[in-house]
Amino acid sequence: SLNDANVMFVAAAGNSGVDSDLSLRYPSCYDSNNVISVGALGYDNLNLAPFSNYGNQTVDLASPGTSVYSTMIYNNYAYLSGTSMAAPFVTGAVGLLNAVKPNASVAEIRGAIFGNVDKIPELFGRIATGGRLNVEAAVDSLRSEEHTSELQSPCNLVCRLLLEKK
Repeated sequence: SLNDANVMFVAAAGNSGVDSDLSLRYPSCYDSNNVISVGALGYDNLNLAPFSNYGNQTVDLASPGTSVYSTMIYNNYAYLSGTSMAAPFVTGAVGLLNAVKPNASVAEIRGAIFGNVDKIPELFGRIATGGRLNVEAAVDSLRSEEHTSELQSPCNLVCRLLLEKK
């Protein structure tokens, strides 16, 4: 299975503005430890965007998803909104966490992300974690568990050497 292979799947929760606990949407509602379902925050980054699906059991966390500057076809850019704009923030967080701890398990990555969200009262009861993605806190939590990986990283070695020369 993908979980056994340590593969994570980040899924957009959907843009119908419905409770996914009552109306399952796939792939975001698959009950698997390697699936992370992402809702979209509105302009204020405190409330869900009106279009975002939600679910206290089926949507894991929220991230910015309104007016995200994105690439378009024919070498263009535009501001787009949707849970498909929110999910890449979480995908990037998964990548960063894997860079901090290359052999991290799915459970460790999920724990770092879910355990370090910014708790937002407006999301309680609507999103499983009750929170917004906090990449910095997630990376810091995993980094504090993995001191040797941090010190052995080529980038960190170069940065440390440069700082020592000052």
